[in-house]
Parts: sequence; C-alpha cells; structure tokens
Amino acid sequence: SAFAQTDVTSTYLTNGDFSSIDGWTIQVDHVGESYGGTYYKLDTGLDPKCIEVYHTWAGSSAPLGQTKNFKFSQTPTLPAGEYRLIVNGFYREGAQQNATTDKAWMFAGEKTQYLVGIGTCGANSMTDASNVFRNGGCKNEFDFTVTEEGPIEIGFQGFINTSLSWVILGPVQLLQYSMDDFNAELEAARTKLDNLDESTLN
Repeated sequence: SAFAQTDVTSTYLTNGDFSSIDGWTIQVDHVGESYGGTYYKLDTGLDPKCIEVYHTWAGSSAPLGQTKNFKFSQTPTLPAGEYRLIVNGFYREGAQQNATTDKAWMFAGEKTQYLVGIGTCGANSMTDASNVFRNGGCKNEFDFTVTEEGPIEIGFQGFINTSLSWVILGPVQLLQYSMDDFNAELEAARTKLDNLDESTLN
C-alpha cells in the first residue's frame, strides 16, 4: 500500500479507451467464405466504449470447431519499472453461455492471464457490458515488470471455436508503480526519529 500508482495509459498506449482502433494491431482469422471467420466491431456510442470479437458461420454446413484466432495489441516502449495492466472484459462460450476462462487472455510480454468468463459478469451484449464496465465489473488485472527500457507487446489474444461465442473488451488502463510516496514517508520517519531525544525514547 506504500507504493503509489500513476495512470500512464495515455502516455504509452493509443486509444486505450477504444475511441477508435487507431494504434491497435488487429489480427483475426478467416478460414474461408464457406466456413465463416472471426470479426470485430467497435461501438463508440457507448460509455465506456466497447469492442467485441465474434464469430460468423456460413450456414449449418460450416464445421464447428474450426479455431479462429484473434489478437489485439500495441508495442509501446516502456521504461524499466513495475506496471499494472487492467481491462474490463469477458469471454462468452456457446449458446449455453458457459463461463469459460481459458480461451481468451490479456498479456504483457511473456506474462498472461485469462479473462473472466461471462458467468461472473451478468452482461450478454455490448450495451450490457458497457453498463457493467462503468461500475467496475468484469475487471481483469495483473502486475508485470520491465527490467530495462524497451518495446513490450501488450494486448489481448484468444480463439473462438464454438458457435455463439464472443469476447467483449472495454477500457484498458496501464498503471506505473512509484516509490515516491514510500521514500517520502521513510524520510519523514527518519527525521522524526533523529529529533527524538533519549528521554523520549525511554
């Protein structure tokens, strides 16, 4: 609790609030017109804004189980330090809305963490998700370390291989830890200790 956190999202990420997709590198798989593919849509009319990654199947003959990968990422250059990546988002799997948590994940460099499943969110559309996200729901976060200044890929990745499955993502935040508050408190404590005389200590 002694470590301050500074929001550096706008310093290092472009459109972390998904005001547009500018700045994001987006990769989605399309198996072929007859088999459908993975697509995305952005709704900037919501508050907060959301982006959805979803499947499309070309008729009942399309073979379910065809894995369709997706990846949204940016590669900022970060100074050495400690960071926290935060996103509101969830994965929905299939018509039964299974609370699957192993098919979509957030990442920073080599560190990954699965997104929460729909079962913990109570949202089933982009509008519902935006309302939940506004109140802090479906929150995913983890800390990561940058040992030396350099480029690091940050984003979201996964796959959709079941009909009626999708991922909805909301605002992305990048926080940087600082020891400024800790050092100030430590110096104040040292000064106070230096000013105590022996009788006070006794």
